[in-house]
Amino acid sequence: MTNEGLSFDPEQTRAVLIATTKTSDPALEKLNQTKRDLNAFKDVLINPKIVGIPEENLLPLVDQPLTEIGVELDNFAQAATDTLLIYYAGHGLISAENSSELLLATPETTLQQKDLNSLPFKRVSGIMKRSKAKRKILILDCCYSGKAIKSLMGSSPKVAGDAFVLCSSHANDPSLAPKDKTYTTFTSALLGVLGSGLSHVDEPVLTLKQLFRALHDKLKDPEPQSQAFNNGGDIALALNVKKAQQVPAPRQWEGRERTAKSISEAERLGLEQIERRKKRKARREALGRILKGIAFYLLCLVIAAWPTLLILIPQSTVPRFVLKPIAYLTFGVYGSMILLILAAYIFERPKVKPLADWVFGLDTNATEQEVRGKVRPVFLAFLIGFLAMIVVAIFLDPYSFAA
Repeated sequence: MTNEGLSFDPEQTRAVLIATTKTSDPALEKLNQTKRDLNAFKDVLINPKIVGIPEENLLPLVDQPLTEIGVELDNFAQAATDTLLIYYAGHGLISAENSSELLLATPETTLQQKDLNSLPFKRVSGIMKRSKAKRKILILDCCYSGKAIKSLMGSSPKVAGDAFVLCSSHANDPSLAPKDKTYTTFTSALLGVLGSGLSHVDEPVLTLKQLFRALHDKLKDPEPQSQAFNNGGDIALALNVKKAQQVPAPRQWEGRERTAKSISEAERLGLEQIERRKKRKARREALGRILKGIAFYLLCLVIAAWPTLLILIPQSTVPRFVLKPIAYLTFGVYGSMILLILAAYIFERPKVKPLADWVFGLDTNATEQEVRGKVRPVFLAFLIGFLAMIVVAIFLDPYSFAA
């Protein structure tokens, strides 16, 4: 089994795995599961049949002091040139000074002085942003972990490169660690998907977006959360065990006959061939979306322009008092679309997608959470733009009742 289908180079990847089982406050329950979470996740990452990161590129930190966590995390993050992965399992707390700030518990943490003796997520965020790694993956299994998404999205500067954040719960929800279970609820599901693969996914690899959807289907209370930055959702983190074992050896390769010398060679050739087909399919789909977007906006332009053309035609038999409000209406609709296109660029939406996908929610790959996040701002922007363009049209009064 090879890991050539993954998005990153394991040799240039660094992973920091942090687990806190105990704190200095007896009011905070001891979490023995988090150490088992870390060890099991580490086994998955070093397994060449799943991920295949060299063990020396992983840094496990179990019940380490606050200062050591910060220093080691920063050192490892700066050493990553391809991909940086950070995993935390433990108590998540809400800052007393800023209710939107997430705190990660350490062995020194107490509820009375949690802002002083816990690891603020903003420090983790800063380390991620300073890292020169091309790809960054953050996995948080703790209470209120969804606050990390809001923190990353609201802070400046933005995360550079492709990044993906995977959280065990909403910003205001606790995460689960049942005493009678070996692992915490979220990490148990994560290990299950990575270790068993997904039979409904045709590709031999699992992207972070596919991984999140599988976890979202498995876990409902609390629901896991995710956020992709740039193309972070397309990062292939692991081999899809269900499919990678079924990859056949291709009989033809680049126009010439080729026979696999071994099972591993057959798997490699099969993975490469599937990856090539996947890229061709993605290019065709992208071209199709772009053409649909162009056709959609051309249609809008025609709809917006026809009342104007009728008004300008002297022989038109349609009364102008009928055409005038229609012209205003279509002018407002099309003008608001233009404003939304400008907004798409202002908010730095991915340029590889046609703007229609974002503006009108036509992205069929979007998760339910992503779609819900689009509806309200798009509706408000459309409404504001529409009203603004109507006012402009009436003020300029380009269409006159005069002959």
